[in-house]
Amino acid sequence: MSSHAQALSIVAPVAPRELSVPLGAAPVPITDYHQLTVIVPTLNEAGNIGELLDYLIRHYPGIQVLVADDDSTDNTREEVMARARFNSRVRLVWRRGGVRGLTASVLDALNQVFTEYFAVMDGDLQHPPETVETLLSVLARGYPLAVATRRRFKVPPHRWLISKVATLMGRFRLWWSGSPNCTDCMSGYFAGRTALFRRVIRNQEGGFETQGYKVLFDLLKQLPRSTPVVEVAYEFDPRQRGQSKISSRIMLVYFRSLFH
Repeated sequence: MSSHAQALSIVAPVAPRELSVPLGAAPVPITDYHQLTVIVPTLNEAGNIGELLDYLIRHYPGIQVLVADDDSTDNTREEVMARARFNSRVRLVWRRGGVRGLTASVLDALNQVFTEYFAVMDGDLQHPPETVETLLSVLARGYPLAVATRRRFKVPPHRWLISKVATLMGRFRLWWSGSPNCTDCMSGYFAGRTALFRRVIRNQEGGFETQGYKVLFDLLKQLPRSTPVVEVAYEFDPRQRGQSKISSRIMLVYFRSLFH
């Protein structure tokens, strides 16, 4: 790990690196979401994104939602714009050029976040939007990073095995490099303090596999081991609509990131 990452100043209370928050628990009641932007990277999620946006806007007063679309070929952008025209809290980033990939989409979106906190979640409804409240409540207690951890994984056995092996390899890589760790470092559902992570991106941009899909893993690699990581349990449901983006190319990019 580079000297820049080691020198980062974490403004947070001293706490264990891994804390468990029970499923559905909300340590700090949240009634105002003006300081949170939810980043939703998308690629061909027309069947899901509208329902997700409607839920977020309806249940979280004041929340900002930033959809970073990786040049979808279906009606994803149309679904987003149908809501953005009538609600200024919904914004669309149409990524037509440059590097393609979920990580690149999230990094681009983070540069357009102006709220104190941000959260990242998939647009396929496998990440339950009700968990956003718990993630924000953790950040409101002063912690810099909250990770939604899959405790029950309702997927086919081969998918579970791939994820389990990838997670074990990722955790070993984080331990070996002296980075903060968590039980689900492959999670695509997490939240953090915007200023801290924008500083990480600015100082360590070369440490990210921009074509990859595991942006949390890349972020953890850049942070000092003392960074508190609070885990929030949730149930990962099977995809109901659309197709999974996992492929052999994505897996190869991830394996490359283990040695990056």
